[in-house]
Amino acid sequence: MAKKKYKSINKNKKNKRKANKANKKLITILVTAAIVLVFGAGGMYYLNKKSPTNNIKDGDAYAEKGNFRRAYKLYGRAVRKEAANPLYISKMQEALSKIVPVTPDEARAYYKDYLGSLIHKARYSPKDINTHLEIVEELYRAAYVTGSEFYWARLLASAEYGLDRISPDDPRRYELLLYLGLSQLHIEDASMTDTYDSEGNIRFPGEDELEEVLKGDPGNAMAWSVVAHGRMAIYNRVLSAEKTAQIPKSKKHADETMAKAMEVAGTSFEVLHTKFRSLLLERFHLQKRISNDLQGTQDEFDVLNVEIEEIQDRLVAAYDPSQHDEVTIEVITLLQHAGENGRNQSIEILLKNIELHPNNYNNRLVVAILMGRSDLTDEAVESLQYILTAPKETVGLDSLALFDKKPLAAMQLVDIYTGKALTLDAEDLEIRQEYIAKALESKAVLEDLLSNNESNPQLLYANGLIALAKIG
Repeated sequence: MAKKKYKSINKNKKNKRKANKANKKLITILVTAAIVLVFGAGGMYYLNKKSPTNNIKDGDAYAEKGNFRRAYKLYGRAVRKEAANPLYISKMQEALSKIVPVTPDEARAYYKDYLGSLIHKARYSPKDINTHLEIVEELYRAAYVTGSEFYWARLLASAEYGLDRISPDDPRRYELLLYLGLSQLHIEDASMTDTYDSEGNIRFPGEDELEEVLKGDPGNAMAWSVVAHGRMAIYNRVLSAEKTAQIPKSKKHADETMAKAMEVAGTSFEVLHTKFRSLLLERFHLQKRISNDLQGTQDEFDVLNVEIEEIQDRLVAAYDPSQHDEVTIEVITLLQHAGENGRNQSIEILLKNIELHPNNYNNRLVVAILMGRSDLTDEAVESLQYILTAPKETVGLDSLALFDKKPLAAMQLVDIYTGKALTLDAEDLEIRQEYIAKALESKAVLEDLLSNNESNPQLLYANGLIALAKIG
């Protein structure tokens, strides 16, 4: 009996162990399932949270609070997930345009992002010419305002890209061709005299494209002005190179083109601009011939001056700051070579521009310099102080210009105040000291803008001017 009882006890123990093992397995399965359920749900929540729609929702919330940097990042994530969504692209661009860069490097980086957003938009709307024009128009303005070859190269590439994507039958195709011709003429200037047509006329880079523009839009003033400018440039190039055989032919071709441009669009600012430039160059060459006792008379010179004055006045009257903002400085440069009246008209044009574009810091600086030279010191100082006290701008060319022009404005104030001090006699010592004190204040502003970099050429120059003023 004892043996049977022992076997029964052992059997019960084995059954209990099996039951415990089974329970442990069941618990393990249940716990594992619970973990999978929790983390699976959490993962699904996380994935849902990071979906494009949630990125947009979160971005909208940050944009409402004025945190456009964070909103821009979130919109950008949505765009990376749905690259062709026009609403997402639009929101990203809008947030980016409202960011206020705090350093020059940041301003450049964000402006690069802005241009990238325009290119992205064009890439995903390849048949829409408006998206391509939006980028080339911005690049054209950037190229003119900054003078950077980088933007000219980007303009050429973007115009070619757009022309490759839009329909060959698009009725506005010529608008992109215009920018292609403009950029080719600028970039390939060195190869100006490498190509000839069937009649022996030298052709400039971009001429084919510009002629095609005129076929599509025969009255296009910009195209006429650039074609006339290109052919005039060829004449001046062969004249300077003394290519005697080509000079008469090139001059005839340039003159005929200019006459046709004046006939078709002679009231336009663009054609008048080119005509004015051509007359100033013609006067330069005539003056040179007269000085060297070559062909040319004083009577010819006087007649030419009358024509220059007439075209000059028409050009100034045709200037519209809402349409010609980007070429303002180029026109001012020409007017500076047209005598005292041209210098006065330069200030007139710049003030007209600033009235419409108060935050055009490039033009504000230039008008301050010109007014300073014309003894309009108070007006010059006011314009410079406007630049120095202007708050930081949102992403764009104005932001880049403000960072660039503030040190130059401070430097110009040092120049003005030390110049005033040097004009005073010894008996005006008290007034001289006041000007020197103002120059020192402006130099302190300059130091702050240049992070107290004592080796900076502008600071070295400012120190030199102040030292001269103290000695004088």
